[in-house]
This record gives sequence, structure tokens and C-alpha cells, in this order.
Amino acid sequence: MEILQQEGPVPLAQKTSLFLARQTPVGRRILYKKSKEQIRERMNAETGLEEILDTVLEVKPGYPPYKVYTMQLRDEIKALTKLIEKEQPKSVLEIGTTKGGSIYIWSRYLDTVNRIISLDLPGGRFGGGYDEQKTEIFREFAPSKRMDFVRADSHQYSTFDEVSDLVNGSIDFLYIDGDHSYEGVRQDFEMYSELVSEDGVIALHDIATHPDDEYQVTRRRQNMENIEERHLLWGESHPDCNVDKFWTELVDEYDTKEIISHPKQTWAGIGVVRL
Repeated sequence: MEILQQEGPVPLAQKTSLFLARQTPVGRRILYKKSKEQIRERMNAETGLEEILDTVLEVKPGYPPYKVYTMQLRDEIKALTKLIEKEQPKSVLEIGTTKGGSIYIWSRYLDTVNRIISLDLPGGRFGGGYDEQKTEIFREFAPSKRMDFVRADSHQYSTFDEVSDLVNGSIDFLYIDGDHSYEGVRQDFEMYSELVSEDGVIALHDIATHPDDEYQVTRRRQNMENIEERHLLWGESHPDCNVDKFWTELVDEYDTKEIISHPKQTWAGIGVVRL
């Protein structure tokens, strides 16, 4: 009823059809095939970083559950990508791939990268747990690059051992966007930073303070003239996001850089650490 009232009968019919298709093996196969076609078409149309960002931030090609996108502020992820490009990394380890948007950026834009490892928790709170079909879609982002997908709990030592065997050396760029609790992000950093090369770079997403109460977001919307709607986001997971607390500890200990779109934003923010 909400879709019908707000968007009309055509969007309702489309969303209902997609929902029903996802419930059957035949329907999922059709969505998978159509998603691959749509993503390939989009990749063929890209000519540079701006259009790659358009793909995962605005176009979001594919059909659920194979749609490819990322939850990022455009200026932040662009700045990080350009920073990492200058480092000329050959290998990337990403913790928390969810819908594949960030891996899409690394694989499509970072020409020096020839190895990408994704570590993602099946059934994770933020929509992780991609299946084998989706890994095949991810591989198509850059067929010339080697991609490995580890679907497991990053905090388990058996998972660390599996990733270590895949690394077979060291990682040049570690991107952490998985467990957003204080203990979770701390453990991811402490465990997997051991795999990063001496001149490597680590980036953490969601270092901005996430308000516990949605009312704080409303107050900023009402009282701050220079803040944009894209900076104002609140969700039920915000009270459990404590990456900012761990980030303050890293700032005291390491050479760090903050990529923040607005000082009063209520989500996102990227922190860069040089070991």
C-alpha cells in the first residue's frame, strides 16, 4: 500500500514481480542472467573514475539480490581512490564487501592491482553473505585480475589462516568496512594489519560519529544551513557503530589522515592509516 500510494501502480508491479522472482530457482536464474547483462553494458559505457563512481552510487546496475552498489559519500570515496592510486598497490584485501560496490571501484580503476581478496561474513548485518553466483558477477569486474572470496567470520583464527595462505606475502591496501562495533573493528585492524606491507595503507570506513538518536539528525537538518541532505543519514544500526571510538586511538598511535565530507555529518567518513 505504501509503494502504491507513494510511487504508483507501475513501480508496485515491478517491485512485486522482482520479489516473486527471487523466491524461485527459475526466477533467480533469470535475475542473475539479466543482472550480468546489465552490469556488462554499464562497464562497457564507462570512460573514467567519475563514471565508475556513477555506476556504484547512482546507476546501481543489476537486480536484487545481484544489484551492485556501495553506501559511500561520493567525495570521500573518490578522494580515497585517488590517494590509493598514487600508492600503486598490487594487492587489496577488503573486509566487508556486502554489495560489491567498493570492490568494483578497486578492480575497475586501480590499474596496478592484480590481486583482490574479499572477506565477508555470510548473513552479516549489513547485507553480506554473497553467494557463488554473485562471486561470478564480481569476477567479471576485471577478468584479468585474480580474485579470491572468503565467506567467513573475520574474527576467527581459522579465517585469518585461510586469508594468510591466500596472501602469500603481504597486502598493499587493506580496506576495513565489516563489523562496526568497537571490539569488532579493533580486532579486524589488529589481526589483518599483520598482513600489510611496511609501506602499505589501511583505510577504515564510517569513522564519523554516528548519532545514537535520530532526533540529533533532525536537529542538524533544521539548524545547520551549510549541511546537505547527503550528509544526514540515520539508521537503526547507528547506535552500534563505534568505529569513531577506535579511530581516536589510531590517531594517537599512527600516521593518519581523515577524509571527511562535512564536520557534522552523521555517517560515513574514511580514515587512512600508514603503518
